[in-house]
Amino acid sequence: MGLLSYSRRDAAALPLSEATVETVIARTRTAVLAQLLVAIGIVAGLLLAGRAASGTLAMLFYGLAALAMWGLLGAALSTWDHFRTAAPLRAHLGLDLARESDPAKFWRAHRGLFPYFSLPPSQR
Repeated sequence: MGLLSYSRRDAAALPLSEATVETVIARTRTAVLAQLLVAIGIVAGLLLAGRAASGTLAMLFYGLAALAMWGLLGAALSTWDHFRTAAPLRAHLGLDLARESDPAKFWRAHRGLFPYFSLPPSQR
């Protein structure tokens, strides 16, 4: 668990309740938005470095920025998927909690809520 990473395994360790679901939604929202800001910062930094440099070095920075844009796309899609999953989960929270009592299965069913780029707890 951290600012840039929050996984289903972190959520499954918590007891399943309405308050827990709201907490997990808030933590995952923080993680996906932080990842999006980091990706924007990396791409912007590489583009600015390319603009400041000249010759081959500028082309290298622009090439790295183009590659970093794939990470930006992944972060943007992860953010979109989070908001798309969180809205119906909040609207029908009682029904979803009544249907599933196992936290791991519950969060697996709502996996779109979590960032695509979450590190496992052993690597944090």
